[in-house]
Amino acid sequence: VLFRSWFQRICMYPLVLLLAVAVARRDRGVRRYALPLCVVGAAISIYHYQLQRFPSQASAVCSVDAPCTAREVDQFGFVTIPFMALCGFALIAALLAGLRPAPDARPD
Repeated sequence: VLFRSWFQRICMYPLVLLLAVAVARRDRGVRRYALPLCVVGAAISIYHYQLQRFPSQASAVCSVDAPCTAREVDQFGFVTIPFMALCGFALIAALLAGLRPAPDARPD
């Protein structure tokens, strides 16, 4: 759990800084930098979530000391930490995808 959780955090935490700087600078080109972090983080979240849902799978990074199937949070039978991380990455990616490009600065 710790292994994948850290990689999810490694993808999520820089987004805070990237998006804050982009808002402050009104930089709509942030999509080029932030979207790859969202995609990688979402892929890790999906992998971790499916390991929790199907615990019989073998994983090279799971062990007795750090089981991949442990659920620290389990609400409604399906909401776990990897699921929440996936929702966060998906929401940020959707907002970035809907971001319109900056208007052209050239005069007519």
